[in-house]
Amino acid sequence: MTRTAVAARLPEYGLLAALALLVLALAVTEPRFRTSDNVLTILDQASVVMVVAVPFAILLISRYIDLSVGSAIAVAGVVGARMMTSAPGTVGGILVVLAIGLAIGAINGVLCTYLRFSPIVVTLGMLGTLRGLAFVLQDESGASSGLPHGFQYLGQGRLELLDIPIKVLVAVAVLTLGSLFLYRTRKGRHTQAMGANPAASFLVGIKVERTALALYVALGLAVGLAALITISDLDSGPPDVANGFELTVLTAVLLGGVAFTGGRGSMLGVALGVLFIHVLANGFTLWGLSTDAVRVANGLVLVAAAGLQSLAWWLAGRRT
Repeated sequence: MTRTAVAARLPEYGLLAALALLVLALAVTEPRFRTSDNVLTILDQASVVMVVAVPFAILLISRYIDLSVGSAIAVAGVVGARMMTSAPGTVGGILVVLAIGLAIGAINGVLCTYLRFSPIVVTLGMLGTLRGLAFVLQDESGASSGLPHGFQYLGQGRLELLDIPIKVLVAVAVLTLGSLFLYRTRKGRHTQAMGANPAASFLVGIKVERTALALYVALGLAVGLAALITISDLDSGPPDVANGFELTVLTAVLLGGVAFTGGRGSMLGVALGVLFIHVLANGFTLWGLSTDAVRVANGLVLVAAAGLQSLAWWLAGRRT
């Protein structure tokens, strides 16, 4: 591997080293961290973030972004929980939640691709609009609860043979599909090319707008899946769910080495980024630190990730 290639992978190497040191420190200082139940707890908490972070990262690699994913989860969750506790039932509620996710992804995609609105501005606007809509859709009786018992298995159930939460297996499946798409398909290569050089991609015949719209729709579908897992786990659909979720996903993705300007990133880095922020949060909880301290740490981690990416770019530039 050339020095330039090593420099390009520096964020991943740095994150892997930081995660190893963090795990070692927690294992030495806190015996509860080493238990199998705690490991499963970390994976359980990271699963929903992973489901959204994978398509979010692929979209960001293409040089587009969606900052409304948390609010979209809230809207889909409120509507889905309402439907599952009324006449449409479980199947109808599941289909509607997925349809809402797809619709939001399609709206964002059309505005940001074919109409060429600023992705940051559009999705920030959608963030506020959808969060407000979630509260509007909840009536005075409060969040719908008491969802069908069979549906609760998605968010609360475990695979008996290995005692692994079902939602962890869903997250692994999404990560696998994302990796296959990015590395093994022509559209995946087009996605990376679009982020690296959009003008050149257009000139060689890549359908930039169509590909980006498809990525927005795929992210919307993942958001719908995340909403189903969330309301299944909570056994209700509150409108304030997934508050700040966008920042968590963005932190994990950037920490994993995905460039904010597109064109570069890996699914391994994304997985490491998601695991790092949840191991850190778990460690802070075991150490008895407050949630405010976790927010401070996540902010510092995001700044460190930006610094590591700048160092990688500088090294790559010096080697070329």
